Amino acid sequence: MKRFWLYATVAVVFLAIGIAGTLIYQSVTKSEPERSKAVVDSKEPVAETQPVVASPDPEAVSSEIGTSYGGGVSGGGSKFTILETQRIYADKTRVQTGETVNFFAKLKNTGTQKKFLTHICFQYSGGNFGCHLNTNLEAGKEISIHNSMIFPNPGTYSVWITWSQDKTNFYRPVNGGKATVTVY
Repeated sequence: MKRFWLYATVAVVFLAIGIAGTLIYQSVTKSEPERSKAVVDSKEPVAETQPVVASPDPEAVSSEIGTSYGGGVSGGGSKFTILETQRIYADKTRVQTGETVNFFAKLKNTGTQKKFLTHICFQYSGGNFGCHLNTNLEAGKEISIHNSMIFPNPGTYSVWITWSQDKTNFYRPVNGGKATVTVY
């Protein structure tokens, strides 16, 4: 009889842990702010977007690396360059809290090889507000990207573009600009 109560107690404890874990997961996922989705205008299918960590300082991030996947930078003709051919700009630079601001830019692979970009993200001084995922950018090809943001608090915000080829290291495009929006 003692074994029965021991097994019953263990079962109740595991059930309680499972219910608590489910409730915590639901409260965390419901409280996370909804993020907008970046859009890339190209002939390739558009993938879903997801938030990523903002790069700490847009000026301090490298803008040209080699195509080696082994972690090193390969030299010579294998280099690629992601160039911001149309610097990021906002359709409005002074808005009220809660007003939508649209951002636009163009990126080009000026290298000699196709480049697979895992993320093209819209970063701002408060974090990240959307990434386009999994873009094959052919050598010499240019793409237009845009995204929208509703700033919830007054302040002056800078917005810039970052990209990644490995989901971990993020870079600014060569000639990358910043758009500044003042929210009242």
